[in-house]
Amino acid sequence: MFNKKKSGYSSKSNASTGNRTISKDLVVSLVLAVAAVSILTISLNFWILSRKSESQNKQKSAEYVAYLQDSLELPIWNFDEEGVKKISNSFYKNEFHESNR
Repeated sequence: MFNKKKSGYSSKSNASTGNRTISKDLVVSLVLAVAAVSILTISLNFWILSRKSESQNKQKSAEYVAYLQDSLELPIWNFDEEGVKKISNSFYKNEFHESNR
């Protein structure tokens, strides 16, 4: 007497669709959404940190170039090879230079 409509998630359709249920669909959707948001967040964070690090390295490099330019200017014009060697050796012992070898 009553016409029962079969939904896509009834027990009869489970056999034909490979046990697909609404709870499994929700879990899969939730996992995919969380994974997508996590990947996006991690990628954005990595990009921001790499840009910040690049900017800091450029700034530090400019500071070292200015330091070397100022400190080597006088010994070079006076042909003071010993002074140039001492300044150069102290620069090579610097932690920034050692980490970029």
